[in-house]
Amino acid sequence: MAKPKQKAKVISKQLQPEIEFISGYEKYFLPAVLAITFLVFFPSLQNKFVNLDDTQYVLENPVIKAINAENLKTIFSEQFVGNYQPLTMFSYMLDYKFFALNPFGYHLVNLLLHLLNTLLVFLIVQKLIPPPLGRGWGWAAFLTALLFGIHPLHVESVVWIAERKDVLYGFFFLWGLYVYISTPSLKEEKSSLSLARVGVILLLFLFALLSKAQAVVLPVTFFAVDFLLNRKLTKKTILEKIPFFVLAVAFGILAIKVQGKAGAMQTFQYFPFYERILFSCYALMTYLHKIILPINLSCFYPYPETNDKINTVWVYISPAVLLAIAFLIWKYFRDSKVVLFGTAFFLITIVLVLQLLPIGDALYADRYTYIPSIGLFFIAAYYFSPFITNKTATAAAAVYLVFFCYLTFQRTKVWHDSIRLYTDAIDNGYKAAILYTNRGAVLTDSSRNEEALKDFISLVELKPKYPKAWRNKGLVHQRLKQTDEAIRSFSEEIRLHPDDYTNYLSRGTMYVQRNDFENAIKDFTKIIELQPKSGEGYYARSEAYGKSDHLPEALSDINKAIEFASDNGQAYNNRGIILSMSGKYQEAVNDFTRSLELKPDNYGAYTNRSLAYKGMGKYAEALQDLLTAKEKGIAVEENTINELEIAAGAQNK
Repeated sequence: MAKPKQKAKVISKQLQPEIEFISGYEKYFLPAVLAITFLVFFPSLQNKFVNLDDTQYVLENPVIKAINAENLKTIFSEQFVGNYQPLTMFSYMLDYKFFALNPFGYHLVNLLLHLLNTLLVFLIVQKLIPPPLGRGWGWAAFLTALLFGIHPLHVESVVWIAERKDVLYGFFFLWGLYVYISTPSLKEEKSSLSLARVGVILLLFLFALLSKAQAVVLPVTFFAVDFLLNRKLTKKTILEKIPFFVLAVAFGILAIKVQGKAGAMQTFQYFPFYERILFSCYALMTYLHKIILPINLSCFYPYPETNDKINTVWVYISPAVLLAIAFLIWKYFRDSKVVLFGTAFFLITIVLVLQLLPIGDALYADRYTYIPSIGLFFIAAYYFSPFITNKTATAAAAVYLVFFCYLTFQRTKVWHDSIRLYTDAIDNGYKAAILYTNRGAVLTDSSRNEEALKDFISLVELKPKYPKAWRNKGLVHQRLKQTDEAIRSFSEEIRLHPDDYTNYLSRGTMYVQRNDFENAIKDFTKIIELQPKSGEGYYARSEAYGKSDHLPEALSDINKAIEFASDNGQAYNNRGIILSMSGKYQEAVNDFTRSLELKPDNYGAYTNRSLAYKGMGKYAEALQDLLTAKEKGIAVEENTINELEIAAGAQNK
């Protein structure tokens, strides 16, 4: 009876592929992979921007709209959306120069980068194939690259404009890896990289890091390559990698600082460390599951918790599942360098995004598999290659790959616009606060207020303490003229966040609409307490005082508002109204004139100044202002014009 170790060797040996290479077919493999990949991602070229970071990165980012010294300095010295990625930002600059805000150009660049990455995967696998498949690299390279090119998990990285950093860092990461693997003497026992080759790879590594910090693991993958290609661990092989690790550590520290400064880092108090371990295991298990069966995908995966408590038994089971997989690998594949290399590559490149170091609100994300999945695809392609001549196995594989193509093609269309994207995620069962928030915002901007209100109601039911949840709900009530409901929502937001002055401003405005000036004045006074150097509170309270006939107080507040914001044309207009109501017509005229200088499109100021001129007995000037107001589209009564014409005519006699 064979011993366990011997048995494992026998099984592993049986699984070592031995394939008769089909001469002549290989020249079609790469064009086929690239063509299929392009076709399944073709719908992305018709996609729009989405309000999931696309707004911050592109639509409302003035930095990308001109390539000049000041903007270049900004992208290399500041973070964007919690990430330090100057090369990615520079790519947006180039996009804007050629495409302005046409999303087609941005999607095209993303797709071209993905095609280049697919090409590099194909070339890398050619170099990695160990004996006895050396003569038959074609099928393994074809299948690995095809899986990489068409996998549904990669849709997020390719079709999301804000995720340009993924395909860009992937390009330099894979290029650097290819140059390393292509070293002519790499398989020689005492070989080492030349200084020139180190310099080239180091430059590519730097470009990858400047695109996305996740590239820091590249030097570790070099050791995995050395292992696969039987390159022994020597002093030379270690020393040649030191510059890469120095650069990796420097950028790793920078990334952590940037994430922390941006508020993306969570504390371990929110979830205890042991739960972090469980969540990491659960995320890793989920990645394995979705790589094999990529269904029910989402643009956002929330933590599996309800009221800060884990809500699925799979979180607790996941460590046992991973240990079982590890045991099977050790028992049956520990002599297979392909399995060990592919597994190591996957783990090395994904470990930083397993939330051991808590970043963001999502437990895992499709985009995090972009580079790591290559290791598992390599294993699958290598071990399937011997069965390529088996019609049943080939048919099954073809069905599986066509299924992937279909899923990717459909998933690409899900990213067409924001509403379709968030609706898909919610319909797939991911009831995350950010999904309701973002969809509600898009619906509100589209004047679909009733639908937006449903989202914000769902939001406060799901996460009643979520930032600005009640505020957003209140703003929709305000748009729908549901004053009482708006006040209740703003009041709840104030209870949760009493130091946010914007909620007092919103609630106070609602009180004014309800003619509840006493409570409105209390809210505006609170703004002044919270923001003593801002004129916003004084401006709002001045209106409340004016509408409640407290003219001295209204005048005092509007003077303060103008003191803090002397370029506020509307403030001068309001002060002019107060002065006019107080009989100070000349001062009122001066303010209306100043208001029009600062805000020429404030056509109502013509009507107001007309009234002030009338109060002064200057009927000709009053008539001219009233006619100007009418010309600008302001509703003016003809009787008033006739009265002023008669008065002005009598005055001139």
